[in-house]
Amino acid sequence: MMRQRWLPQNLYLRVLLAMVASIATVLTVVTALTIAVSQERLKGEMLAHAQYYSHILTHAASVYVAQQDTHQLLMTAQAATDERQVQFIAFFDQGGELLTAAAAPNAEAAMRASFDELPRQAQAQQQSIVRWSDDSLELAQPIVYQGQPVGTVALRIDTSSLEASFNWEVLHNVVIAVTLVVSISIVVGLLLHQLVIAPLRRLSATADQISAGRWAVPPGQERTDELGRVARSFSKMVSVLQARETQVTLFVRTDGRIIEANRAAVAAYGYDREALLNRNILDLQVTGYAGEIVEQLRRGPVEGLVFEEAHRRSDGSTFPVEVTARSAVIDGQQVIISDIRDITERRQAEAALVAERTLLAQRVEERTADLSAANARLARALRLKDEFLAMMSHELRTPLNAILGITEALDEELYGPIGARQRQALTTVTQSGRHLLAILSDILDLTRIEAGNETLDPRAVNVESLCRSTLQLVQSAAQQKDIRTHCKLVSEVVSVHADERRLIQILANLLDNAVKFTPAGGAIGLNVDADAARERIQFCVWDTGIGIAEAEVDRLFQPFTQVDGRLARKYGGIGLGLTLVRRLVDLHGGSVSLESTPGQGSSFTVSLPWSAAENIAPVARELEARPTGWSRPPRVVIADDHEITLSFYADLLTGQGCRVAAARTGDEALAQVWATRPDVVVMDIQMPGMDGLTAIRHIRGEPELAAVPIIALTALTMPGDRERCLAAGANVYLAKPVSLRTLLAVITELLLPVAAGGDLVGG
Repeated sequence: MMRQRWLPQNLYLRVLLAMVASIATVLTVVTALTIAVSQERLKGEMLAHAQYYSHILTHAASVYVAQQDTHQLLMTAQAATDERQVQFIAFFDQGGELLTAAAAPNAEAAMRASFDELPRQAQAQQQSIVRWSDDSLELAQPIVYQGQPVGTVALRIDTSSLEASFNWEVLHNVVIAVTLVVSISIVVGLLLHQLVIAPLRRLSATADQISAGRWAVPPGQERTDELGRVARSFSKMVSVLQARETQVTLFVRTDGRIIEANRAAVAAYGYDREALLNRNILDLQVTGYAGEIVEQLRRGPVEGLVFEEAHRRSDGSTFPVEVTARSAVIDGQQVIISDIRDITERRQAEAALVAERTLLAQRVEERTADLSAANARLARALRLKDEFLAMMSHELRTPLNAILGITEALDEELYGPIGARQRQALTTVTQSGRHLLAILSDILDLTRIEAGNETLDPRAVNVESLCRSTLQLVQSAAQQKDIRTHCKLVSEVVSVHADERRLIQILANLLDNAVKFTPAGGAIGLNVDADAARERIQFCVWDTGIGIAEAEVDRLFQPFTQVDGRLARKYGGIGLGLTLVRRLVDLHGGSVSLESTPGQGSSFTVSLPWSAAENIAPVARELEARPTGWSRPPRVVIADDHEITLSFYADLLTGQGCRVAAARTGDEALAQVWATRPDVVVMDIQMPGMDGLTAIRHIRGEPELAAVPIIALTALTMPGDRERCLAAGANVYLAKPVSLRTLLAVITELLLPVAAGGDLVGG
């Protein structure tokens, strides 16, 4: 300690002094190295000068040395000594003998001294020999004449100027070093004060505040250097001190008596210090484990036990606490140090959390109940919608079936001859009925698609046959308006993999619109093209009609929307055709686009997936030869609760030579089947009492009747109706209205297997 009395007591000055000393040491070493380098540089420059001068002398005096012309050599030497630093020059012959010498006028005696063996060494080694002394530089250089050594020249140069230059550089470097030491010391001192000393002083001031009982936040915690870590560590220490200042701590002996308590404990329990120290820990406990902990301490050390209990204050009020207990030895006796934390707020928060969870569970339950009720209402609404659509389909198709059937029968003159005006009237009735049927079918199709209940039946479809049959559907309407029809099909397109019925429906809707919105005398067309690279086939339906404004295109494919929606509109329809087209195209994985110019026409392009690998002509289905009559009248049971439909079909089949038994309920149908043992049964599905499905199941359940062909003829066309009929045991499902030709064709087809074993159908 005595050796350090000279050091300043201020840390700032100590650190600054140490840094200045370090800087001075470094600069001293650097200066010394610089001086040494400078000395070597100056000597090198002087040596180079001497070598250059001697080189000139050897060339100038070589011929004189070879001729040993001492007079000329003397004049050369005297001329050379005029150089300020050259003090003495001597020329020697090949044997080392002095030929002549000359000294500078001001040369001292020491400068005129002999060169000793230096010339002979240069002559022997045939190279320059250099020798340094305290005040001079000696150089001996061999002289060569016409390639042969002829002598030596030696010169002595005064180096006193070298010492003066060296001293000047030393002084210059020392001045620079001192200046750098002072400048760097000032800068380092300022940075040291700003970056280290000032933060330390602020931390010291904070520590003084905390010591005085005023809690403060240590500054500098945002720094990322060592001082920042010190500040953060200091902050943690302050937090621990604050916690201990507010944390209740009791020291309890093995008999349970409290022997020490901090100020927080005195404040928490409401006793004065003396009264608290005279109490037993069990006096403070309402419920808990203090007694057990004391008992455990008697058996051995206790470490890190944490438990919760309730304590009592001096006024009798209680509060929940969390106790952390550990044993220790103080003044030779075992004690328990209990850190006690009031957890009233935590218990309140836990209770609030439980209440919140209960309320949340209640709300979730209520919301779930609301959602369940909403789902039930939605399911009921969907069920009612399906029931309404099924009822609407049944109630509309049933009279349409009678209207179209009777009209067809009249047109076929089954009830007698008719005139031209009567036939024209029947045509109008038929067209109106089929128009109503198309509207109904569109509504039901769109409903099925929107509900996700529509499935496709994709297969190879002959494109040429598809186009021909689709155009045939609108041919009559086009001829009435004198509209020309065109069809253009690229030769390489043979087939497409799609649902044939739905594809016909797509193209028929587009062609029907083309005819509808094209003025008389115009033209419509169907073009088909394919792109093998993009694997797409395009069906383009075009017209020369009224066209569509660009502003109307976006709402064109919306349901129940037409471009002209006024009450006084010119064109009919309910606005479902294009919506249904888009939905059906989407089901095929395709797209539909529109190009239109008002007043010039429109072009709808349906693009569907297509590949060259699938472009194979579909195998034509062989049609079985249809019989032209029956060898004996077939027995037919027909069941329908609609009296007009029942009478019409009965008259129709009777007129075709069938023996018909009529039934109006499922029970009557079963009775007629047992009584007549028919060849075929035509069964309506929706009938009072026993419905048609139940009646079909009863028939299929009787071994004697199981083979009877059954046609399910119904107005129910909702999703799943066909599957339910076939699952019940029907052979064929037909949706009303059914034309005369269709029904007779189906009956004939069903009777073919029977005819194979008997003589029912004739050729």
